[in-house]
Amino acid sequence: MADTISTRYLPHAEGYQLWAQVYDSQPNPMLSLEQRYLETILPPVNGLDVVDMGCGTGRWLAKFAKMAPKSLVGTDNSEAMLARAAAKLGNRANLLHVSCEDSTLAHESADLILNSFLVSYISDICRLANEIRRIARPGADIFV
Repeated sequence: MADTISTRYLPHAEGYQLWAQVYDSQPNPMLSLEQRYLETILPPVNGLDVVDMGCGTGRWLAKFAKMAPKSLVGTDNSEAMLARAAAKLGNRANLLHVSCEDSTLAHESADLILNSFLVSYISDICRLANEIRRIARPGADIFV
């Protein structure tokens, strides 16, 4: 008798609620690869206003927090992921439960913007690009 595999599709919020519990501890070769390359090209963040759009559990924010930024902001659409980030970061970052396409951040408020593994979740890439352009200061570093 063949085993039957059942597949159930979850709404995004429910999927992230479950994933948040293991996101930081579950081996993920894509995250490891990204970290290996991105860490070598990120500029120093000391004194900068840094925004991590789609920050998830705050893995990049935790790294940035050790580098003396002026401010750290993380945005995400998942309350469960932000709860993990808050537990990790305490008051070292301002975490916002907002859409990355409509972040509510101030105009020209970021010196460095990071969008790690975010694009595949965005339904309107032009809206995201416009939001990045809106919050980026002249000369900002942007990593997508």
